[in-house]
Amino acid sequence: MMTLFVAIHQHAPDHCPARDPAMGPALLSHLSPATAGQYGVSLRAEAVADDKHTLYLIAEAGDEELLRRYLAPFAQAGSVEVLPGSPCEAVIGRGGCAQAPADQPQTQRGHAAEHHPAAKSTGQRNFRTYPALKDEACARQLRSSRC
Repeated sequence: MMTLFVAIHQHAPDHCPARDPAMGPALLSHLSPATAGQYGVSLRAEAVADDKHTLYLIAEAGDEELLRRYLAPFAQAGSVEVLPGSPCEAVIGRGGCAQAPADQPQTQRGHAAEHHPAAKSTGQRNFRTYPALKDEACARQLRSSRC
């Protein structure tokens, strides 16, 4: 079973790997789905915050150690933080940002559409749409969910 993670890499402006003629292309190549797959990692999204020297990576892996091995080249250029993550739908389904207990079956952790009929899956795992809410009780419940 794959687990969702959010990884954050930061480096000092004066050690920005994107400016290094060898390291920049090497790290970009490392971010390929093929390379990630060799480590047992599936990349979902990545982005660099402009002017912040911070890379955000959303990935799935069998466990945190697999992801950390994959991220080792980034650790050479700065810090790497790996956080367990959840799709927004799962967070709303379980009623908040607190992580569901590991021993709780996924079916009991909740699915937003089960708790909030206005939540509609677009078919893409991490992207959901929330059409105009017609059920005021459901709208109040969504507004009261705090992270």
